Amino acid sequence: MPEIGDVHFNKAAKSIIPTPHEI
Repeated sequence: MPEIGDVHFNKAAKSIIPTPHEI
């Protein structure tokens, strides 16, 4: 399921480098 994997990857990336538009 790419959806769950994508979400997990997004979470990890956010933890390291949060996107400005997300803050």
